[in-house]
Amino acid sequence: MSAVFRSLFPFEKKALAVACALVIGNAVQAQTLEERVEALEQTQNQQSEINQVVSDLVGKINVSGFVSIRGGQIDDEDVIYLSTMDDTWTFSEESVAGLQVDSAISEKLSVSMQLKASSAEEGVELEWGYLEYAFEPDLKLRAGRLRAPGFMLSEFLDVGYAYPWVQVPTEVYGWLPFSRYEGMDLRYWTSIGGVDFRFNPYAGTTTNQQLAMGNLEFTDQSSEFAGLDVQMTYDIFTVRAGYSKYHFTLTDSVLDNFIGPVVEGVTIVPDIPPYIDGVSTLGLISFVEDVMVGDGTANSGVLSDAILGVQNDGDPSNDFFVPVLQAEQASLLAQLEPYRTIPSMNGAQDGEFYGVGFSADNGEFLLMSELSSSAIEGIYPDVESGYVMFGYRFGNWMPHITFAKMYTTNDDERPEIQSFELNELIWNSDPGLAQLAEGLNGYTEGLLVTMNIIRLEQETLTLGLRWDPVESLAVKAEVFHVELQNGSYGFAIPSAMLALSESNFLTFADSEAPVYPEPADSVNGVRMSLDLVF
Repeated sequence: MSAVFRSLFPFEKKALAVACALVIGNAVQAQTLEERVEALEQTQNQQSEINQVVSDLVGKINVSGFVSIRGGQIDDEDVIYLSTMDDTWTFSEESVAGLQVDSAISEKLSVSMQLKASSAEEGVELEWGYLEYAFEPDLKLRAGRLRAPGFMLSEFLDVGYAYPWVQVPTEVYGWLPFSRYEGMDLRYWTSIGGVDFRFNPYAGTTTNQQLAMGNLEFTDQSSEFAGLDVQMTYDIFTVRAGYSKYHFTLTDSVLDNFIGPVVEGVTIVPDIPPYIDGVSTLGLISFVEDVMVGDGTANSGVLSDAILGVQNDGDPSNDFFVPVLQAEQASLLAQLEPYRTIPSMNGAQDGEFYGVGFSADNGEFLLMSELSSSAIEGIYPDVESGYVMFGYRFGNWMPHITFAKMYTTNDDERPEIQSFELNELIWNSDPGLAQLAEGLNGYTEGLLVTMNIIRLEQETLTLGLRWDPVESLAVKAEVFHVELQNGSYGFAIPSAMLALSESNFLTFADSEAPVYPEPADSVNGVRMSLDLVF
């Protein structure tokens, strides 16, 4: 029976095997599907968590930025104003753009960074980057790279949209020792009798930044400093005052690099006895002492040789020349004395800075004024400066007028150097002697011009117009007239002189006739800008 049954149903075993396989497979498939669903749910939960973190993070980050496209030109082809403007229109020298990122890490801790790209600098700079901790809403500590305070507009100097001018008055803002520093500050806000106060003590250091007059770079500087900035606001009025004290280390000064070799000379090959005799260029001091005067012994100068010649010529009738020649020796050495005491710009120098500002803005009228004083030891110019500005808004237009002035205050603290007075009867008596006198004038002319560059006095009158066609966009134009006073070059340096300052002393020494142009009487110019914030 079983055999018959098996013959009738030959597929029995196969079917049974298939059935078993299906049962097992379905069980496995069900298990795998359940696991997959569970894994998918876990992935979705994780993705939701990530999305929430990203959403929270994005919600805590605020990104903003600014762009200022600035251009201009002046009317003098022989002058470069502020080291950027000449008689050719350009937008390439003063334009700037920045991107700022602010993020709240927690209720009390936040971080802020600003990156800046400027035509005056290579690449992108971290203008500031700091952590801020709020002890209370009105008491906050910041640490990191910070913007240097001191003026009404210090915190947003690069953001052209924030002020009416194309360029802030350089007579005042050109004397900030630096724009940023590494350190910390404390900001405290309070109100007393309806007056809002902000107190801002700060301290920090700088490393290898430029110390400049306007845009004229003079020396590298590192510093340690501390200061206090106070702002008071009442209704439409704001008053800001600041004071800071500095200890600078100045290096690679343009003035020292020029004045030192002219006065002292340059050692080209050192003296290594007994193998090599030193080779040096003649400085002004050695030129007068050794070549023109001499002492009649080892240093046999022209006047000493002439005295010996008269004394030994056997003709008593010529003896009256001796006191004349000796008087000229004494005169030259006396006139040389101030050149020995020209102070250095390089080295350790203390400095201080203070400024006070005022503004009144009722939405229609705008009045602003600031005064500042900057003083650094050594040869660097001490400057007092100020401006007053008045603007009137009607609709989205604002015409404005600004008067600014600056002048140096330490001119009398520098040695009074001047062209040498020579006895023409002596130095014009022979072509060789006349050539020596001409060489002496070449030395002194270069030094006198150099000293005049750091004796500054100028006034500027600016007429401007600002137009805000849409929100966050400003179009500005202004014309300005600079009056250079009392023989000062101010910020209007002749282009030929800039070319000479960029050469080294050996180039100067090899040149047959260095050109020292006279200061301009005045400079006129025009500026325009397109300022955007986002």
